[in-house]
Amino acid sequence: MIHRDRTLRILHISDLHERETRPLDSPNRKGAVRRDRTRRPLVLGGAAWQSNLDWLTELRPIDLICCTGDVADWGRHEEYRRASKLIAQLREACRVPPNQVFVVPGNHDVDRTVGGEAWSSLRSLSRVQSDHVGAWMAGEVEAPNGARQSYRDEVLERSQAFWAWVARRTEEGGLGCEHLLPDRHSHGRLGYRVSLSQLRPEVPPVDVVGLDSAWWAGAANDHGEQR
Repeated sequence: MIHRDRTLRILHISDLHERETRPLDSPNRKGAVRRDRTRRPLVLGGAAWQSNLDWLTELRPIDLICCTGDVADWGRHEEYRRASKLIAQLREACRVPPNQVFVVPGNHDVDRTVGGEAWSSLRSLSRVQSDHVGAWMAGEVEAPNGARQSYRDEVLERSQAFWAWVARRTEEGGLGCEHLLPDRHSHGRLGYRVSLSQLRPEVPPVDVVGLDSAWWAGAANDHGEQR
């Protein structure tokens, strides 16, 4: 169906923070108070949540579901399996197929127990070579002075569980969106660009661009450490 006003209707969600049971002294989060999450039963569950979904879908069909980061809390595989259940419920309620779901990682989708040395080294280099480091991470230039070739892959490995979840089939606890993997796109490493007209010819000529800046995350206070 083509909407007469040629617009798209997007359901935007973020910060699910699904978590597994973990000690509170995980690297780079020491001293943080991490109480049990109550977001799921209070906001993303129950009669009120279902009523909101019913109201949204009655107004007009949802075209896209976009999740903009922090699907998990610690960037671990099991957390994404739990998140898949919520995404599946949303897709079913909104009648949205997997290829019309778009996600990007957030700072909590980074496993900070992986590649710490490489990440710290690149953060130090970024203080004087910020643009060069970013362009190198995207695969656009040669490695900056002082960076090992292995650093890039080691840093990107920190988000491996997120991208594995994106690619894994829905029946296996994944998102079923292998077409979003950065290596399937011209950017190659830190993002994707998908033309909606390739998915549904009847929708307006719009591209969805997902940018991965989560590789930069890893400090005890990411918010206070932005470039």
